[in-house]
Amino acid sequence: MAADVQALQALRRDVLASTPAPNLGQVNGLITLGFRKLAGNGFSAAYFHFSFWPQLRPLLQPAAQSTLATRFEALVQA
Repeated sequence: MAADVQALQALRRDVLASTPAPNLGQVNGLITLGFRKLAGNGFSAAYFHFSFWPQLRPLLQPAAQSTLATRFEALVQA
């Protein structure tokens, strides 16, 4: 996997810290799916923009959304 495991763990921690408690389980599941896509070279721009981010964004604190989107976009694979 191109992304560093420690960087992905830090990203997961930051996302979960920006998630209201009632949404933690769903957000963790989406992150796990996204990381599996990343491991299988399937974290494409289309996946990010049309599936992953539209599901994840509404579950996060609004103040953290743009920063986290930028961090996830950096993981997009060609």
